Amino acid sequence: MVANQFKGAVLAALVLAAASAASAQTLEKQNKAAGPSSDMWKFQGLTFSARDGWCTKLTEQGTPDQPSPAIEARACGTDFPYMSMTIGQRGTGNGPADVPQLLAYGVTYTNGPDAKKLMLGLANSEHQSCVQLTYLARNDAAPGVPGFAVEASYDCSDNPGKPMWIKNFTTYASSKSGDVWVISFDYPRTPVTSGDAAMLQSAIYTISNH
Repeated sequence: MVANQFKGAVLAALVLAAASAASAQTLEKQNKAAGPSSDMWKFQGLTFSARDGWCTKLTEQGTPDQPSPAIEARACGTDFPYMSMTIGQRGTGNGPADVPQLLAYGVTYTNGPDAKKLMLGLANSEHQSCVQLTYLARNDAAPGVPGFAVEASYDCSDNPGKPMWIKNFTTYASSKSGDVWVISFDYPRTPVTSGDAAMLQSAIYTISNH
């Protein structure tokens, strides 16, 4: 049941990872956060602790038919790394969702052939004749934060010698009413730091206590 209920959330996280990696090579400056740094980040009725020197912008995720409001946070004036948050599924009011079970499914899926096929297809949708160079699914990318990550690289004929990198960590958090939040962190150039992990943990804490 979990696989059927939440597969879309896992796929959405992977799609967003690939899209952000493609934009990093072609439209970098368009993704820079415009909002000023502040002490608090407000989104979907919640107040998140802000990270010093980081700015936010409101955007949308999902599909054109079913857009979902989202917030992105990145170091002011930069493109990457960045964290994004959106509500992937509204709760029924019957208590929090089973996040560990959802995360376990995400780990299983990203280790399977369907995820690899999806990511290669997305690389080819942005570039030409891409070939997978590396693909690593891991659950230890963000120290102390439960979740799953995909780190993959692709060589494409229209950009030879310059691999397209996708490095995305995804975790979930549930509110007390069962809203499932998708929290992603894109880090195509540098590893996840302890400060990055602390930001993710803070977001999970805020959502879980709402």
